[in-house]
Amino acid sequence: MFTPLLALTVMVPFDQPSGHLAIANQGNHSLLYVDLANRTLVGTADVGVNGHECAFSGDGKFAYVPIYSNVAVGQVGSDGDHVDVVDLQSMKVDHRIELGKAVRPHCARLFKNTLYVSAELDHAIYAVDLKTNQVRDKIPTGQEQSHMFVVSRDGKKGFVCNIASGSISVLNLQSKKLEKIIPISKSCQRISISPDSRWVFTQDQTKPQIAVIDTEKGEVARRIDMPAIAFATGVTPDEKLIATCPSIKKLVVVNLKTDQVMGQFDLPASPQAIQLDAKGRFAYITCISVGKLVMFDIAKMKMLEPMELNFGIDGMDWTSK
Repeated sequence: MFTPLLALTVMVPFDQPSGHLAIANQGNHSLLYVDLANRTLVGTADVGVNGHECAFSGDGKFAYVPIYSNVAVGQVGSDGDHVDVVDLQSMKVDHRIELGKAVRPHCARLFKNTLYVSAELDHAIYAVDLKTNQVRDKIPTGQEQSHMFVVSRDGKKGFVCNIASGSISVLNLQSKKLEKIIPISKSCQRISISPDSRWVFTQDQTKPQIAVIDTEKGEVARRIDMPAIAFATGVTPDEKLIATCPSIKKLVVVNLKTDQVMGQFDLPASPQAIQLDAKGRFAYITCISVGKLVMFDIAKMKMLEPMELNFGIDGMDWTSK
């Protein structure tokens, strides 16, 4: 049983981290709620086995945690069938969203009153109506291991990374149809989208390259060479790409106007997910095996002191609230 701490109200300078992070923790089957301004773990909520990713509600009062599996992607293990909804004031599961069958729900994205959830075993993205907490639509991806996805700024399209298929599925979220499958390589991992939704990025897992997809043309526009195979990325409004390279324990910053590496920065072991704040000022990186949350000042190109959390920290979401 964990009791939430009371967060202090402070005036946060522009050049300091602010807002809150929700972080899924595979190590102890929990959701962590972090106050970035005070560098405080506000509370911990027990969730199902296991949540790998999470998403805030629009008002920042709840967090949605898809319960995926007790193993990593592609491994034999349990198959999750629901989403836990955590009340961030009480730090307890308020209710569950039942998905109807075991589908290994993994990634969650919110757009207005719809929660989109990847249903890996059903080769689909589910659209959940948050007014009824019922699955409203199933949008097929046409590929296996549909693991992570992003939604365009206007909510009209979804782009899904299919790991073992090595492809990106382009979904029309209005017509609920698969528009196109874009081949990347034998395997690709994770996906990010530029703030203007013009470009989508996914990491080739067979060679040190990041594929850049033109969202208007629905095709790979170019590939960015990296110092090592990248795992996760985030994109700033001023066209910087922030990437983790786990094998060399580096955070790599790329200038997207030139596709040149601007800098490489040391990271602890097993850097995992990346989450940027809304303005692209700070990047937050989870290091899953050592339980550290790394903070990177993008404007100053400078590492800040990491927060010590728990073994198993994985996917995140950020809110200003």
